[in-house]
Parts: sequence; C-alpha cells; structure tokens
Amino acid sequence: MRTYPLVISPAVYDDLSEIRSYISDTLSNPKAAQSILNDLLDAIQTLSQSPLRGTLLKSILPLPVAYRFIPCRKYLIFYRMTEEDTVFVSRVLFRNRVHWRLLLQDDFPVDWDE
Repeated sequence: MRTYPLVISPAVYDDLSEIRSYISDTLSNPKAAQSILNDLLDAIQTLSQSPLRGTLLKSILPLPVAYRFIPCRKYLIFYRMTEEDTVFVSRVLFRNRVHWRLLLQDDFPVDWDE
C-alpha cells in the first residue's frame, strides 16, 4: 500500500493547542484533552494511508476547492492533496463552529459578510 507524505500547516498546531487548552483548562479535564488530542493525531496520521476517503468539501459548498475533510470526535480535519501527491492538512476545527471562513480565507479572498 502506498504511503503519502503528510505536511501539517502551522494553523493545525495552533488548533490542536487551542483544543487542548480549552478542554484541559476551561473544562478542567486534562485527561480528556490528551485523549482527544491522541485521537486527532491518529486520524491525521491515517491520511497518509488513505487520503481520498474524506468527503469533498465541494460536495456541500458550491466552491471549486480540492479540500476534503474527515470527522474525528467533535472535530473536522480539513486537508487536500497537492500536485506532488502530498497530503496537506490545513485545519482541525470544532464541527459546530462557523469555520468555512477560517478554512477558505487564504484560497478564496471574498467578502464573507455580503
């Protein structure tokens, strides 16, 4: 089975840090924070084995984007395949958060408030 290289954006590390801080500090549950972080990191790692399994973002948004996402617990992991067949992991966001703006702001600089 082919293994694809993973590239993780700096925003993912920020997202994971925020998730850990919120669960550990705000919710006072460091054990749960570590468990969720482990699950998220494991899910990200599995993308190197089967990157095409995620749902295409364009299947739910009318945008010409190559992003996919996979769920993990209450979070969505957003990623895309590059032209070099690398898996580029963009964000890890809470699934109930209005996150399309966060994810797409660099690729599609539009006025989201229109």
